[in-house]
Amino acid sequence: MSLVLTLATALFWSCQQDETMHNDAQAALKEALLPSPCDCVDEPLFMSGPTTVNNKENYAQVDYWNDNENFYIQVTANDQNTIESIALSYPFDYELDGAPKNCNYKINYNIDYSEAEPFHSHLFSFPLTGDWQCSIQQFALRVNGIDGNPVYYQEADASEDYSYEQGNRTITGVCDNVPIPISYLLSEICEQGCDESFSYTDNQDGTLTFYYTPAEAMSDVSVVFTFPQVEYITFLSGYEYESFARPGKGNAQNMQATLSFDACTEYSWTVQLVDCTAANATANGWTDFKVDDSSKKNEQTPNYQYSCPQQ
Repeated sequence: MSLVLTLATALFWSCQQDETMHNDAQAALKEALLPSPCDCVDEPLFMSGPTTVNNKENYAQVDYWNDNENFYIQVTANDQNTIESIALSYPFDYELDGAPKNCNYKINYNIDYSEAEPFHSHLFSFPLTGDWQCSIQQFALRVNGIDGNPVYYQEADASEDYSYEQGNRTITGVCDNVPIPISYLLSEICEQGCDESFSYTDNQDGTLTFYYTPAEAMSDVSVVFTFPQVEYITFLSGYEYESFARPGKGNAQNMQATLSFDACTEYSWTVQLVDCTAANATANGWTDFKVDDSSKKNEQTPNYQYSCPQQ
């Protein structure tokens, strides 16, 4: 069964190679994984593939990706199976037990996961710290409980030459079971921009709901709603709605609060208009919304007018 969306074959370096060769291999691997490895991407790069297979159709599916907070590895048994345990080598680690000629390579699985009962799927989540962008993550895993012997997820084994001196002779050979990890290049997810927007909805029950989406993050800014001919205003719900000052009677009421906003996040407030003061039967219930003295009123948000109770 071929891998789905398989990454380019990982480059391998043995313990005997020096730091220069290690750095060259990492650079070549980055180039193989992405044409422009340090560019941000619009959405996570999901990679996926099956483990080795037991008894024709028994395997686990492995998906791996990152966002700007974590690196994820999800292991899911195929439909007719469950999982007893998962052994994960992350960060990838292996060792040669004994002399090179013995070719006794083994993977060190440093994470063992199991549950009280067999399970169908598990998601590993690893926080990203420091300068993680464009770094290479490598792992391998073993899944127990897939109808028989364990199944594995790693690249095909590589070959490694060895040599040693025996008396006055040099003995050479090849080990063809050197383990190779799955490699994944972490990519930063681009920040998605947006346009600033402001609107309101007349709920037809004496309440208005206002909606505001800032284009950029703001901290501790003054937010002011103007209700010029309403005697009493009640903020019923919304973002930090209890922070708005509640004045008593009087015209030109400004409901004000100091708030912070995240970029491209919609905020809303629902207010109730109670009574009004106007010489005629129609009052300006709402006329403006300002953020740091900048009005967000627009063509789609004209003055809101409503009928005053008859005296």
